Order: sequence, then C-alpha cells, then structure tokens
Amino acid sequence: MSNLWLLTTKNLRLLLRDKWSALIVIFAPLLIMLILGLSFNTSSKYGLNIGIYATSYSEDVNSFIKTLEDQEFNIIKYTTSVEDCVKDIKTGVVHTCIQVPESLKVESNTPRQITFYIDPSRINLVWMIQETLKTKFDFKSQEISQGLTQEILSKLAETKGKIGENKAHISTLKDKGNFEISSIDAITATLKMVDASLPETVYNSTSVSNATDQIKSAKKKVQDALGIISDAQFADESKDAIETLMTVAQNQLTSAANAAIKDGQLISSLNADLDLTKEKLSYAGRLIVKSNTDMEVVTNSLKESIASMDSLLGTLGEMETTLGGQKVTEAGTIVQPLVTKVEKVGTESTYLNYLFPALLIIVIMFSSLLLGTTLVMMEKKFLFANTKSYFCYLYLFD
Repeated sequence: MSNLWLLTTKNLRLLLRDKWSALIVIFAPLLIMLILGLSFNTSSKYGLNIGIYATSYSEDVNSFIKTLEDQEFNIIKYTTSVEDCVKDIKTGVVHTCIQVPESLKVESNTPRQITFYIDPSRINLVWMIQETLKTKFDFKSQEISQGLTQEILSKLAETKGKIGENKAHISTLKDKGNFEISSIDAITATLKMVDASLPETVYNSTSVSNATDQIKSAKKKVQDALGIISDAQFADESKDAIETLMTVAQNQLTSAANAAIKDGQLISSLNADLDLTKEKLSYAGRLIVKSNTDMEVVTNSLKESIASMDSLLGTLGEMETTLGGQKVTEAGTIVQPLVTKVEKVGTESTYLNYLFPALLIIVIMFSSLLLGTTLVMMEKKFLFANTKSYFCYLYLFD
C-alpha cells in the first residue's frame, strides 16, 4: 500500500514538473468535453424549421402553431398539399413536417390524429418536438376529454331532470289507472244489479176466446128467441120453446160471466206483472243513467291518461334524441382524443449517425487514459537524460 502511494506521488511530481504537461493533463480533458458538448448538443431549438400542413387553418390549428412559435421553432405553412412539405424535408428546407387536422374537436368515435413526417436520420427531432409539445398535447387532450365528459354529464343531467319531471306524470297515470279500474268495477257491479228477468206467469188466453164465443152464441139465441116471440101467438108450444131458448141463453151467459170473472183475474195478473216490469225498467233506467255518468268520468280520465302518455312519449323521444346526439361514445376516444403518428420519409440506411458520437467519446476516453502514462514516460526519459549516468553511458558506448 505504501509503495502504491509512493508511486502515485512520484508520478504526480513528474507530471507537475513541467507547466505545459500540467496544463495538458488538467485542462485538455475539460476542453475536449466542452468542444464535444458544443458540437453534439441537440437540446437547442434554434434554427429548426417545422412545416405545418392543414386543409384549413382554424382556431385550433392556429393555437397549435402559436404553441410551436412560443417554443422558438421556425414555422413554415403549407396550404397546397402535404407532399410539398415532404419534398422540402428531402431537400433540407424543413427538418420535420406536421400534418394537423382542420379541427381538433372530436365529433365521432375516431380520435384526431396528428402525423409527423421525418427524416430517419433526424428522428431525434420528432421526440424533441413531442417532448416540447407534450404539455400542450396533454393539456389540449385533457381539455377535449373534459369537454366530452362534461357534454355527456350535461346530457345525463338533462335526462335525469326530465325523468324527475315526468315521474309525477307517471304517478298521476298510476292513480288514474287505479281510479278507472275502481270505476269500471263499480259500473260492473251496478249493471249486475239490473233485474232483466221476465215474469214467469202463464197467461191462458183460451178462456177469453171461450167467453167471447159463448157470449156471441147467447146473443144469437136471444135474437132467435126474440124472433120466435114476435112470430108466435103465444101458444103453449111457443112458450115452451121460448123458455128453452131463454134457459140455454141464461146458462151460456152465466158461463160467459164466469169466464169474464176469470178474465178479470187474468187482467189483474197482467196489470201486476206490468207494474213490476215497469218498476224494474225504471230502476234499470236509473242505474243506466248513473252508469253513463260514471262512464263519462272514466272516458274523460282515459282521455287525460292518453294525453299524459302522449306527453310522456314525447319526453322520452326528446331524451332519446338528446342521448343519440352524443357522437362520441367510446371510452378510448374520450380518454385519448388526440393521437400522434410518425411517418418516415425515405429509408433508413445505417445507424452510424447515432453511434458516431458514442464511438468518438470512447476513443477520446481511451486517449485520455493513455495521455497520462505517456506523459509520465516522457518525463522519466527526460529526467534520465539529465543525469550523470546518462553521460557516462554515452561516453562508454559512443
């Protein structure tokens, strides 16, 4: 350990003996690092030309361009076609080309795409620009996503409000439905109370016919008796005949009187049945009038229910239209409304451009490691040349 310390101190004394050697050992690596840092520094954005192509330079596109200009990029606008911008990349007029949609507003489930056209040998410019615009992209994407989310929440809140408003209508429809069911049940029960049965009394009309025939026959016989009385001279034979005819007529009239009594009973029965039927019909008429009144109430209630249903259907149609008007329905588009795409201009032939700085640094590192030992050996040789042993060596072997 002591030998290593002595060797190190001896080498340092040898290096620091000469001022130029000391300056080379201390300041040469610092100078090389400074030169390499200035040569291969790509963090500076000055002098970078960026081409922007858009079919229409709307407010969103101009805001995007303003962001690039704020980051000290030189912006060149293209209005004809993106191919012109790509040609300028090949000729070196612009370092990269950005194709921006005419509007950054997302109006469908397809996110807006921003395309970078780059030269493969300068692909680090794309990442530098993306890192520069990352905050703007994230902010713009968050703003669009927040707008889409707010739009969805607004439509949901509007739908919720309409549902709350029509909830009372639905409750009213339910109450009216229950009332209509109760009214229909009451009308049904009322109509069941109508006695539409007919009297079951059997009316024997033959007795009336027999009484009529007997009265006609008695009348004819009385007329015959009257004729005989008028023609006869009141002889005994005539008197007997008259008595006989009168007796027969009397009997027939008696039978007719009995039949008439029976007919009177039949007529009384008919009158009773007619009174009962009239009473039933009167009661049925009152029930029908009441049922008609109740049916009018039910009809009006049904009309109001139909009108409420029409209003409810209209509200449901409005809610369907409101929800159907939401064009962005995919979660991926809402979360990430802006996407980037990189298109390479030409083919990438070699990676030497990327490896050259690292290789150069490795070579310089090994050169720096050898520089110290080389200087030590040179100092040792110089010290040996100034000693007496060196002069004796030259004197003996010269």
